[in-house]
Amino acid sequence: MKLFCRYKYLVIVFLIAISSISSCTEPFEAPTKDFEDILVVDAFITSEEKLQEINLSRTFVFDSPVEEERNAIVRVSGNDR
Repeated sequence: MKLFCRYKYLVIVFLIAISSISSCTEPFEAPTKDFEDILVVDAFITSEEKLQEINLSRTFVFDSPVEEERNAIVRVSGNDR
């Protein structure tokens, strides 16, 4: 019975190894024909009395460096008070 369990374990490991090797695909090349330069606002604003962090950047073409916006003035306003 121990031999059967060990054999079953080896078969499972072999099948996982073969499926991981054979499941490789070609890299996806995304089209960048209609690129738009858009401001991206990344923030999670809470009601806590603490310094809130807001990150600003621009959209970018794949494989190019991300450039953050600097020296921006950000105002958050609301009418909930």
